[in-house]
Amino acid sequence: LHVGSVIGMLAAPAIINAVGWEALFTVFGAAGFVWYWWYERLMADIAESDPEAARKLVAPPGSTPPGSRRSSTSGGGAATPARRRTSSGGGAQPSSVTASMSGAAAASTASAASTASVSAAAPGAKAGGGGHGASALPPGTPLPYRAFLRNASVQALCFTHFANNWYHFTMLAWLPTYFKVTLGVDLMHAAQTSLLPPIAGIVCSVASGRLADTLIASGTPVGTVRKLCQNIAFLGPALLMLPLLTGSADGNGAISVGLVTIALGLSSFSLAGLYCTHQDMSPKYAGALLGLTNTSGAVSGLVGVAATGALFDWSQGSWGTALMAPNVALLLAGAAAYTLGARNEPVDFDAGNNAPFWFEAAVRGPVAALSRATQPLVQGLSAAWDKTQEVRLRAAEQGVRVTRKLRSLRRKEQRASLAGDDAAATAAAAAAAA
Repeated sequence: LHVGSVIGMLAAPAIINAVGWEALFTVFGAAGFVWYWWYERLMADIAESDPEAARKLVAPPGSTPPGSRRSSTSGGGAATPARRRTSSGGGAQPSSVTASMSGAAAASTASAASTASVSAAAPGAKAGGGGHGASALPPGTPLPYRAFLRNASVQALCFTHFANNWYHFTMLAWLPTYFKVTLGVDLMHAAQTSLLPPIAGIVCSVASGRLADTLIASGTPVGTVRKLCQNIAFLGPALLMLPLLTGSADGNGAISVGLVTIALGLSSFSLAGLYCTHQDMSPKYAGALLGLTNTSGAVSGLVGVAATGALFDWSQGSWGTALMAPNVALLLAGAAAYTLGARNEPVDFDAGNNAPFWFEAAVRGPVAALSRATQPLVQGLSAAWDKTQEVRLRAAEQGVRVTRKLRSLRRKEQRASLAGDDAAATAAAAAAAA
């Protein structure tokens, strides 16, 4: 997260100055293809060194990869507890991929995952929907989304995630412009100054995980630790932004940059608060819960950046009105919502009310018609994807066989060459002796 921000802010000014701002979309889009190429190369290397692991990586979830045996202890593809805990924080990664992450980002991810795993060991867990010992979901298992949405703690998490992402998206999107206007520097220097908050975020990400782990290991209740970290992430930035809101820091660039840097750094304590709560509530549905709350966070990204620009124009260039005031208000409201509404004890969503909402009957007909109309397309795309995966796996296996044959031929050629050299040397020696 933070490393990507640093790289983007380093590259963007140089690209804009060289070929214009429109090129940013082309360059960053092309970077996605480069990333895909790197991924395919990585998969080919894995297929060559460990074909069994390659089969498991491309096999559909819950299925048995061709040529592999289903473990009797894993329940047919179910994740182990360690993998389930890691996946709740954003997806399990193979050790080779994790090891290749850059130092600070890897430490940040490891700290957050470690925090989640400590909380997962909390006592009092129930089996089923809310237990920390819940089994992985079989493919096609319906999710109790209505029970999620009716739960007051999930509602509080959705608002907390909305406030968290509004702050991150608006600040990171408008920070170069803010520094350019308030500090009177060019775009290049403004972007370089904007690197400081993500760097502070890396430091605070690691610190938040260490702090949470230490407190939980010392016997502090998990809920207390989560709320402490989340309040640091929200109340700290809100207090630091007050001088920027009131204008008392105007005219002093060092103070403005310092306040923004520390504020955005402290917001990374959410990794040990908000982002661990889904796992605390229900490891069984942690991924679905994070997807649900992250949806509300994505909405804030869509709305917040544009709303900040509209407020900036409406207020005739007031950063306090456009950027600082909405963020301070949302951070304070988010801190209150999380402290009062979120819970970190297991919740059995399977026993919750998953009955249809009142408005579903009105939309069920059109939605069913749309589903029937698009079902052939979806099935066709799914079949094409499965076929592509099968072809890619076969190509990788064929590549491994070809590589082995080439290596064998090279070894034979080398042996033949050495034998020829020996024969030539022997003949030369015989000729010299004669």
